[in-house]
Amino acid sequence: MDAAQSEVSSAAMNSRTKLLLAFASPVIAAALYAAVSLEPARKELCLFQRGKWGCATGTCVTRTCYESHSCGHWVHPRCSRLKPGDALAEVYFELGEPDQIDGNTYRWNDGKPAEGPSIHAVIDRGELVSLACPR
Repeated sequence: MDAAQSEVSSAAMNSRTKLLLAFASPVIAAALYAAVSLEPARKELCLFQRGKWGCATGTCVTRTCYESHSCGHWVHPRCSRLKPGDALAEVYFELGEPDQIDGNTYRWNDGKPAEGPSIHAVIDRGELVSLACPR
């Protein structure tokens, strides 16, 4: 290939690249806009499914999180919906992954830093026996 053919080929490549970018840019922008604008709808769908919306990660945590090890860590876990006799999976769903397990005693940090108050639960044979919440 001589220099003239190389120059023509390079010019054609630049034109194709510019054309591709001209068409791709609006599509990419629309996709990003849709992802951001659909978050409220995703949250509503999550709550409708009786899930918990993780606003920091933009994800829905459902009751299947215990089996899939995806309950995550919550800055302020909620104790109010738990009662003795609840299954361990329900405890994980409401409180997230425990920060510490010592035998049948489970502990979750409540807030930041980790030295702050914590939630303590006693689990026996896969059921919640007792729960101590700081608030």
